[in-house]
Amino acid sequence: MTEEVPKIVNWVDAFMTTFGFKRAKGERMIKIKIDKSGFLWILRGSKLKLQSCMEKYPFCSDECPAFQEPRQDPMFEDDEVVLRLCCTTHICKREEFLDERE
Repeated sequence: MTEEVPKIVNWVDAFMTTFGFKRAKGERMIKIKIDKSGFLWILRGSKLKLQSCMEKYPFCSDECPAFQEPRQDPMFEDDEVVLRLCCTTHICKREEFLDERE
Protein backbone atom coordinates (compact mmCIF):
# COMPACT_ATOMS: atom_id res chain seq x y z
CA MET A 1 0.00 0.00 0.00
CA THR A 2 1.46 3.35 -1.00
CA GLU A 3 1.16 6.45 1.12
CA GLU A 4 -0.40 9.54 -0.46
CA VAL A 5 1.89 12.54 -0.70
CA PRO A 6 0.14 15.64 0.71
CA LYS A 7 -0.25 18.64 -1.57
CA ILE A 8 1.99 21.42 -0.28
CA VAL A 9 0.43 24.83 -0.85
CA ASN A 10 3.05 27.14 0.68
CA TRP A 11 6.11 27.18 2.94
CA VAL A 12 3.95 27.05 6.10
CA ASP A 13 2.24 23.89 4.89
CA ALA A 14 5.63 22.48 3.88
CA PHE A 15 7.00 23.15 7.37
CA MET A 16 3.94 21.71 9.09
CA THR A 17 4.01 18.61 6.89
CA THR A 18 7.76 18.07 7.35
CA PHE A 19 7.59 18.27 11.15
CA GLY A 20 4.31 16.41 11.55
CA PHE A 21 2.07 19.32 12.54
CA LYS A 22 -1.53 19.20 11.41
CA ARG A 23 -3.75 22.19 10.83
CA ALA A 24 -7.28 21.87 12.14
CA LYS A 25 -9.76 21.37 9.33
CA GLY A 26 -10.82 24.76 8.00
CA GLU A 27 -8.23 26.66 10.08
CA ARG A 28 -6.77 29.74 8.40
CA MET A 29 -3.12 30.70 8.72
CA ILE A 30 -3.22 34.46 9.32
CA LYS A 31 0.02 36.21 8.34
CA ILE A 32 -1.13 39.85 8.49
CA LYS A 33 -3.83 41.22 10.78
CA ILE A 34 -5.23 44.68 11.44
CA ASP A 35 -6.97 44.49 14.82
CA LYS A 36 -10.17 46.30 15.93
CA SER A 37 -8.11 49.31 17.05
CA GLY A 38 -6.28 49.55 13.71
CA PHE A 39 -2.93 48.16 14.93
CA LEU A 40 -0.85 46.02 12.56
CA TRP A 41 0.15 42.47 13.56
CA ILE A 42 2.48 40.31 11.43
CA LEU A 43 3.32 36.62 11.72
CA ARG A 44 6.86 36.24 13.06
CA GLY A 45 7.80 32.62 13.52
CA SER A 46 4.66 30.99 14.87
CA LYS A 47 3.14 34.08 16.57
CA LEU A 48 1.42 37.23 15.43
CA LYS A 49 3.38 40.19 16.81
CA LEU A 50 2.41 43.82 17.17
CA GLN A 51 4.57 45.94 14.87
CA SER A 52 6.46 49.02 16.07
CA CYS A 53 6.31 52.24 14.08
CA MET A 54 9.37 53.29 12.08
CA GLU A 55 8.47 56.98 12.41
CA LYS A 56 6.70 58.88 15.24
CA TYR A 57 3.97 56.57 16.57
CA PRO A 58 4.55 53.88 19.22
CA PHE A 59 2.99 51.17 17.00
CA CYS A 60 2.15 50.77 13.32
CA SER A 61 -1.54 51.57 12.90
CA ASP A 62 -4.11 53.10 10.60
CA GLU A 63 -3.72 56.43 12.48
CA CYS A 64 -0.57 57.05 10.43
CA PRO A 65 -1.13 59.00 7.19
CA ALA A 66 1.28 56.64 5.38
CA PHE A 67 -0.82 53.55 6.31
CA GLN A 68 -2.80 52.79 3.15
CA GLU A 69 -5.91 50.67 3.03
CA PRO A 70 -5.32 47.03 2.04
CA ARG A 71 -6.35 46.37 -1.54
CA GLN A 72 -5.94 44.17 -4.57
CA ASP A 73 -3.26 45.55 -6.89
CA PRO A 74 -3.30 44.84 -10.65
CA MET A 75 0.46 44.15 -10.50
CA PHE A 76 -0.19 41.10 -8.28
CA GLU A 77 -2.39 38.01 -8.38
CA ASP A 78 -6.17 38.38 -7.93
CA ASP A 79 -6.13 36.48 -4.63
CA GLU A 80 -3.39 38.64 -3.07
CA VAL A 81 -3.82 41.58 -0.68
CA VAL A 82 -1.33 44.46 -0.85
CA LEU A 83 -0.77 46.63 2.22
CA ARG A 84 1.47 49.66 1.64
CA LEU A 85 3.03 51.38 4.64
CA CYS A 86 5.53 54.21 5.11
CA CYS A 87 8.64 52.03 4.81
CA THR A 88 7.47 48.77 3.22
CA THR A 89 4.80 46.89 1.32
CA HIS A 90 3.32 43.61 2.58
CA ILE A 91 1.76 41.11 0.18
CA CYS A 92 -0.12 37.98 1.18
CA LYS A 93 -2.91 35.72 0.01
CA ARG A 94 -6.41 36.99 0.78
CA GLU A 95 -7.09 34.02 3.09
CA GLU A 96 -3.92 34.88 5.09
CA PHE A 97 -5.10 38.45 5.79
CA LEU A 98 -7.53 39.53 8.52
CA ASP A 99 -8.98 43.02 8.97
CA GLU A 100 -11.01 43.25 12.21
CA ARG A 101 -11.90 46.93 11.85
CA GLU A 102 -15.53 47.88 11.38
